[in-house]
Formats: sequence, C-alpha cells, structure tokens
Amino acid sequence: MAQQGTCTWRGKSGKDYTFEVWPANTNFNDVECVYIYTKLENNSWKCIYVGQTSQLATRLQQHASGTDDNDKCIQRSGATYIHVLQLKPESARLNVETDLRNGWNWTCNMQ
Repeated sequence: MAQQGTCTWRGKSGKDYTFEVWPANTNFNDVECVYIYTKLENNSWKCIYVGQTSQLATRLQQHASGTDDNDKCIQRSGATYIHVLQLKPESARLNVETDLRNGWNWTCNMQ
C-alpha cells in the first residue's frame, strides 16, 4: 500500500507531531514508532487509539487478535487508517504518546 500523505496531531502541550498516513490494511515492517488508528468522519480525522511500539507489524497483529478490550474496541471502531511517526528511543515515543493521549478524546484507549 502507498502512503496517503501526512497528518499533524497536536498534543496537550501544544507541540505538533507529523505522522505518515497509511491505509489500515497496509503490511508494515517492525519499526519503532508512535501509531494512531483513525478514520475520516465529515472530512476530519476521528481519533480511535494511540499507542507506541518497538515493533509495529507485531503490535498491529496483536491488536487484530482482539485479546483485550482495547483491541475489541479498535475492531468495532471501523478504523480505516493508521498514522505512523517513526521515533527512537522508547522514552521519546512514550512522551509523544502521553502528550497525544492527554490532548484528545480517544475512543479506545482504556487504561
């Protein structure tokens, strides 16, 4: 699948993060990143789930298995896109994920 452009998400801190936009059925490599499940509603991105991982392909397979409430929610949400921000190290990914979690109303982040 081909990248569909970029999208900028603003965290609660006011910092902007620019993500690559991919169709949800893309076969990803195991890259280190912050990722967002989303879909378009009324020409706006609907935030469904934000997470971070050191192995994107593996993590998305885990979500697809539907083993916990977050995974089941993601599956029910109808996410059609995944936004990806490749980022090292883990501490930087956790900071971005937390900033975005605190700045948006995520449908499926239940922790």
